[in-house]
Amino acid sequence: ASDPDGEAQTKARERVGALLWDMSAAEEHAAAVCAHASALVGAASREAASFRVREIALGTLANAAAWAPDVLKNRDVVGLAAVALARRGAFVVATDGDARV
Repeated sequence: ASDPDGEAQTKARERVGALLWDMSAAEEHAAAVCAHASALVGAASREAASFRVREIALGTLANAAAWAPDVLKNRDVVGLAAVALARRGAFVVATDGDARV
């Protein structure tokens, strides 16, 4: 069954997310993006999210972290990294907000 409203909503999220992703590549926007790191982790982790929405959320986090590496101490970001690495056969030990492989 087709869901035109759901598809339109997903496309709108993708367009807005792509703009945010582009903005996150600029140093002057990184801090603002990092303030919403937990929301980006939520978008990247949501089972119902499209692949594109997850890609945008992760790309946005990566761009922001390049300018503001302290975002990597965010517990949600550390948790997301731990899950991703665990799925790849690696492991992460998080202590005091630092991730180690």
